[in-house]
Formats: sequence, C-alpha cells, structure tokens
Amino acid sequence: MVEKSESRILRLGGFVLFLASIAACLYAICAEIGNASYAWAKFGSARLDLDRSMRLCDRAWRFYPRNYFTCSYAAEATFHAPSGNATEKEKNLVRSKRWALRGIRLNRYSRPLNLRWVAHLGREDLSLAIRHMRQYLELNFWHPYNHVVMAEFHAEAGDFDRADQSMYWAEGSEYQRRGWRQVNRAKHRYLENLPASSAP
Repeated sequence: MVEKSESRILRLGGFVLFLASIAACLYAICAEIGNASYAWAKFGSARLDLDRSMRLCDRAWRFYPRNYFTCSYAAEATFHAPSGNATEKEKNLVRSKRWALRGIRLNRYSRPLNLRWVAHLGREDLSLAIRHMRQYLELNFWHPYNHVVMAEFHAEAGDFDRADQSMYWAEGSEYQRRGWRQVNRAKHRYLENLPASSAP
C-alpha cells in the first residue's frame, strides 16, 4: 500500500513538472515573439511607417506585456509623429498617453516614461502635472532636467518663486539655458496678460 501511494505521488509530481515545463516553454515563446516584435517596430524598416510600427507594438504587448521599453518607444513615436491635421494629431496623442501610462505601471522609475506622461498631464491640468512631477522627484531627484521640467510647470502656473527655486537645482547643467528660456517666456506671457493697472 505504501509503495502504491509513493508511486502515485511520484507520477503526480512528474505530471506537475511536465505541465510546468510546457508553461515555461510557452512563456519563453511568447516573450520572444513580443521582444522580436518590439525590435522590428523600433529598429526595423517598420519604424518608417507609424501605423505598421504601432501594429508591431500592439502585437508585442499582446504576447509579452512586461517589456516597458515597448511602451516607452510607442509613447515617444506617437507623440512625435508628424500629422496632417488636428484630428490625426489628437489621435496620436491619445495613443501616446495610453502607452506612457502602461509603461509607468510596469516601471515607475523610468525617466522617459515619466517625462512623457507628465507632458500629457501638463497639456490637460498643470496641477496634476506638478503633483506627479513632485512624486517623481522623490524617486529621481538628482537629474537636473527633472528640475527644469518642474520649473517650466511652475512658471506656466504663474508660480515664479517656485520656478526659480526649481531652477537652482539645474544650475551649471546643460539644461540650464533651456530652463531659464522657458521660465522667462512664461513670465513675459504672464506680464502681457496682466491688466494695465496691475502691471509692475
């Protein structure tokens, strides 16, 4: 009786290992298809055709929704895609936002994904963009460009004291000139829109 019980356990264990090996093989195949589709979209001839490239990214996501590089590439490609009209532009921006959010859910530390996501937020709600950027700075404080982005958002919101404080952390960096240019432009627009009686 004991031997029969042990034999059943061994057979069951072998069957479980067999199923696990099949699952592992299927996972590896799906991951390979997903990663290959991403590579074809970004580095192959498909990169010259946005729709074809995005179809490959969609396939990469279906087969292997763990590669945040797919999301990062797709978010950037659709954001910067040339468009012939406003409808097409808005369609691409919606796609870019969706890909950026997918990527951040996979990797909240990724700079490209966070910067693309916050750019979308900045188009819709500056307070949300500032809130998200503040949270991201807790994860990646020391990159000067992050502070330039924060300074630009503060300046667009009319909070020039905080914009200047953010720019302090970008002093001496290659991004300093760009940051001050954007902040000063925002100040200029702000002063232009002030009523004459309120202007300094």
